Amino acid sequence: MQFFSVPNLKRTGVWLGACGLLAGVALTASVDFAGMACAEGTAPKKSAASGEAQEKFSELAVVDFEKLLKDRPDYERITQLDEQIRLLQQELEFLPLADRKRKVDSGRKRMEREVEKARNELQAESARISNELKTFRNDLTKQLEQESKALNSHYQNVLRQRVAALAPKAAPQVPVDVQQRMNSFLSDLASVRQQRISAKRLELERVMQNNLESARASMDERLAEYDSSLMQENQEQRVNLQLQLQTAANAEEESAIQDKLAALGDAETAKKSAKRDELTAEYKRLEAEERANVTSKVKAFEASLDEETKAKAAAERDRLLK
Repeated sequence: MQFFSVPNLKRTGVWLGACGLLAGVALTASVDFAGMACAEGTAPKKSAASGEAQEKFSELAVVDFEKLLKDRPDYERITQLDEQIRLLQQELEFLPLADRKRKVDSGRKRMEREVEKARNELQAESARISNELKTFRNDLTKQLEQESKALNSHYQNVLRQRVAALAPKAAPQVPVDVQQRMNSFLSDLASVRQQRISAKRLELERVMQNNLESARASMDERLAEYDSSLMQENQEQRVNLQLQLQTAANAEEESAIQDKLAALGDAETAKKSAKRDELTAEYKRLEAEERANVTSKVKAFEASLDEETKAKAAAERDRLLK
């Protein structure tokens, strides 16, 4: 145990020496008191006087022990030893705490060293993993680039092969006179095609114009009927106002009646204008539909003519090449 180290053995020797010194002092005091009793010739006897003397002697011994102890020349040394004993006792009490503190400090330092060691190992491992990941990423990128280039090259070759397979084959060589007659025939076909398209467009536009004129006439008739209905609707009110105007008593009444007639006319004009705008918008929608219909039919006719022209051209080429 740590109590038997060299410093602790020295302290224990001092403490035992102090205890021996105190025992010697006490023994000396007892001998002195016994000598005093013998000198006075009061030998102990078994009587009441003897018991009373012993009681007084005991009281005197207690008091004189303190006084005698202080009168001794080594009293200061005894006091110092007592103080050292007290300090030794305090040190003995704090020895476990100091040992525990040393153990805690030692454990903390060891733990700090282990933590620092673990941190260094973790940093080294992290750096190693980072380098491995970087190398793996670079290798994977290179591999992907190589595979991508290989795939692009492969698909480009496949695409070129398919395009070459789908490309029209070169037409056989045609004699010059046959080619000239074929070109003349194609020119005639194109001219006939354009004439037929123009005729078809003219026919469709004529039908469209007839439809639009019929629609315009119908809308004019509807507008006239609406105007007539407005006139009939407000005729009675207008006649009454005109009669009131003829019988007006003064200029103010006449002005008021004229204002009513003007308001009636403005209302009729606004309604007619709104109806006209409505019919005009309807006519424009109809016109747009008719024109779209003409365009659609012309395109369909052109498509049919193209098929017909191709068939005729192929037949003529076959005929000329026989």
